[in-house]
Amino acid sequence: MAEITIYQKPTCSTCREAVRIVRESGQPFKAINYYEQPFTKSRLKALLKKAGLTAREVLRTKEDLYKSLKLADPAMSEDHVLGASADAVTEGPTGMTEDRTDVRIQFR
Repeated sequence: MAEITIYQKPTCSTCREAVRIVRESGQPFKAINYYEQPFTKSRLKALLKKAGLTAREVLRTKEDLYKSLKLADPAMSEDHVLGASADAVTEGPTGMTEDRTDVRIQFR
């Protein structure tokens, strides 16, 4: 079984639930707190490519930082949004195995 890496923020209830579910499944995993170990722009770009997502699709749209950086502006380039995403406005959790990103868990 391939190890799952979960990129998460421990204060996020959705992230904690994702970690609990994976832990209870018995699947090997590691959890990375992306607030303590922030994404670099290049790492986030690689993860998004692997997941087939754009930077806009993983933004925390309710965060003050999202609003203050005006990231909802459609004229903002993907590269600019990607830089802001690397500054921890990404929506979590995201789970992946070494060969692919296969889980972007959202409980709504």
